[in-house]
Amino acid sequence: MINTIRVTNGPGPEQKIEGLTGVTFQGTINQDDFVDAHFPGDLRDKYLAGGVGTHTRADNGAVWTKQP
Repeated sequence: MINTIRVTNGPGPEQKIEGLTGVTFQGTINQDDFVDAHFPGDLRDKYLAGGVGTHTRADNGAVWTKQP
C-alpha cells in the first residue's frame, strides 16, 4: 500500500515525469505494483533494493541514489 509519495521536480513550474530529480517514498510499494515505465532510469530497481526514503538523480540522469 502506498501511503504518500512526495515528488520534487527540477526547475520549471510544469515538469513531466521525465524531469524528476527527486522522489521521497514514505510507504511500501509492492514490486508488482511499481510500474518501471512511469519513472525514468533505474528508480524501480533502487527503490526495491533500498526501500522507503528519498532517491535523487542528476538532471536527465539514468542512475538514482538513495539519500542517507
